[in-house]
Amino acid sequence: MKRTKYSNYEAKYDPEDVDIRLEHLTVEEVVKMIENDKLEIAEENDLQRFPNLWDIRRKSLLIESLMIKLPLPLFYFDGSERIWQVIDGLQRLSTLFQFISEKEEPGFRLQHLEYLGKEFSNGSFIDLPFSMKRRILDSPIEAYIINPGTPLAVKYNIFNRINTLGLKLKMQEVRNAVFRGPVSEFTKELASEKAFIISTNGCVSPRRMDDREYVTRFISFHWFFKEYAGDMDDFLRKGMLKLADTDEIARGKVHELFITTMARTFALLGSYCFYRIESSGKPRGRIPNKALFDTLSWNISNLTDNEFRILLKKKSAFYFNYEKFLNGSIDFQNAIDNTTSSITNVNKRFNLLEQFIKNEL
Repeated sequence: MKRTKYSNYEAKYDPEDVDIRLEHLTVEEVVKMIENDKLEIAEENDLQRFPNLWDIRRKSLLIESLMIKLPLPLFYFDGSERIWQVIDGLQRLSTLFQFISEKEEPGFRLQHLEYLGKEFSNGSFIDLPFSMKRRILDSPIEAYIINPGTPLAVKYNIFNRINTLGLKLKMQEVRNAVFRGPVSEFTKELASEKAFIISTNGCVSPRRMDDREYVTRFISFHWFFKEYAGDMDDFLRKGMLKLADTDEIARGKVHELFITTMARTFALLGSYCFYRIESSGKPRGRIPNKALFDTLSWNISNLTDNEFRILLKKKSAFYFNYEKFLNGSIDFQNAIDNTTSSITNVNKRFNLLEQFIKNEL
């Protein structure tokens, strides 16, 4: 058999483990599943974005599509748990539920319709004639369902491909989808800590789980810095996988270390501790620099109590020297600004900052 350039390819999972079925549902059935807590679209859904992000025009046009018998795109659900979760189609489901369900008050009224504005403008579901209600409720929903027993690696790959090829989900949202439960709740808990919010100047948004990515980076580098291999997504997934296998006592120690590190960093460097500080003294950018967050938090977390007290006693001098270091080391600047996920730059910035702190001590 002739070998090809792909002969040595090895999948990260067995394709035979992919277990997905196509299910034919109706709008009415799906709305009832949501009402009966069999399908989750709650705002704290760890699977993806927040629901109800669409404006009234987009919501109305979705309903109008059903009214004029246009088919909806495919949905993707994770049916591997008792309560199904949405992989793709959250905004569409939220819109249907909000418009149709009696449990969702006050709902919304149709506006900006393209074809049926004359007859149904400003109408609610209750206002529609029976025949039109039935048309909406009987509209077909075609959904791919991930079956129970599907391995974690397979689920992750499915979530990733469906939700990132179309730039719909951020990688942290995908990670939280796969590791929902104790792991995602743990990262959420740490991201809600006052020490984290203060040390990041309150500028890391929870809306797309950006805050949980910072937390996950802290945890992953805490455990696996020496094993970083150049793929940040795989590295952060490794951190969450270890969290899943870690008992409550061990997670408690990580929690305590995280709070201590955030408090220490703020005490030493103030509100913009995780920002690049320009020579003018002004912070660069709107949000903390992720690469600097990784590097600084790892180094600060490794200080003994006595070492931290030494730095705190010379706080003014430390801050002055640190600012000079940020603006004077071209290698460090490049490592936190350019190709920040490369092995070379990760090792470079961690080691340069570690040496700077040793010199200060």
